[in-house]
Amino acid sequence: MVRLHHDREWFLAVMESLPRAFCHLDQWPANVRSDGSGSVLFDWASAGDGALGEDLGTYLPDSVFDLFVPAADLPGLAKAAYDAYVHGLRESGWRGDERLVRLGVCASAVKYDWVTALMLARADDEQPAYGGRGAVPAELRYRERGLALAFLAEWAAEARLLAPQLGFPQAPSGR
Repeated sequence: MVRLHHDREWFLAVMESLPRAFCHLDQWPANVRSDGSGSVLFDWASAGDGALGEDLGTYLPDSVFDLFVPAADLPGLAKAAYDAYVHGLRESGWRGDERLVRLGVCASAVKYDWVTALMLARADDEQPAYGGRGAVPAELRYRERGLALAFLAEWAAEARLLAPQLGFPQAPSGR
C-alpha cells in the first residue's frame, strides 16, 4: 500500500486514460439486490463516466471492508464477478482488448489509497456494525480489512505489470 500511495498519480492517470463506460460508481453490497434469477442495482445518484472495470474495483473491496463478505472469499468472488463482467461486455457487443478491463479493475485499487492511513488513525475507535447491530470487534475488522488491503496490493502489482503491455508508461516505482 506504500507503493500504491507513492504511485497514486500514475494510477489515477491510467484510470483516466482507459476506455470509458457508464458506471454506477457506488456499487457495493447494500446497493445490490438479487433474487437468484437476476440482480438490480439501487442508488444511481453517483452514476456517470468511469473506466471499464471500475465498478468491480469498488464492489469487490467494499464487500470485505464493510464486512458483507469474508476476506477469504474475495479471490473466488473477484474471479466470478470479473468473468461475469467480461461476459456481459461481450454479449453487449464490446470487442475490445480484455486486458483493458483487467487493468481498470486492478488500477482501481488507487481508490483505497486513503484506507490504510484512516484505519491506523482510528485503530482505537469502536465501529458499529453495518445497520447498527452492535459493534464490530477490532480483531475481526482489522484482520478482514488487512487481508483486503493485501488483495488490493496484489491488484496494484498486476496493474504495474499490465499497463506497459498496453502502451501506458511504467509506474514510477517500477514493477
